[in-house]
Amino acid sequence: MKEKAWWPDDYININVKDLLYMWFDTQVAFVKSLYPILGKEKTLDLLKAAVEKTAGSFAKGPYYRGPEVKSFADFGEMGAGLFASIITRTLDPTMELVQKTTVIPMDSMKQTKNTSSFKITRCLWAEIFKDLGGPEVGYAVSCYSDFARTRSWNPKLKLKRTQTIMEGAPYCDFCYIWEE
Repeated sequence: MKEKAWWPDDYININVKDLLYMWFDTQVAFVKSLYPILGKEKTLDLLKAAVEKTAGSFAKGPYYRGPEVKSFADFGEMGAGLFASIITRTLDPTMELVQKTTVIPMDSMKQTKNTSSFKITRCLWAEIFKDLGGPEVGYAVSCYSDFARTRSWNPKLKLKRTQTIMEGAPYCDFCYIWEE
């Protein structure tokens, strides 16, 4: 018999922006406190290594409810599901959070037989990390994890990106490529 949890099995009433500020405020302060000890570059390298490990197992993790990506068509279906998740609530919580905290103009989306590209023109994550004075921490925690997460879906899927809002660019450019 499964033991009943002592905490309520329901949702709290907090908006996404406040939740992200609460999550990242301590992270930024902690990481920046290590700069004088380890140096900024070494600290960020260690953070990226930790992110690589956790995001690299994303598609196999307990909170992932997306499809198994065995082909580029599966990846396309997952992307279509990301935009529909606001209605269906079928994707994993992380993907739904991304969907609710970024702006992707529909006219920026392009798809070919083995590529899918789009631009993000506004990112709440970048706004928060910049407000907290740690966009480099935000890049290591959020932007850098996109590459490991992509590999976790399928090793044939590659992500190419040349710029991010977190790094000061006007938009993030994503290009997913399926390599046979």
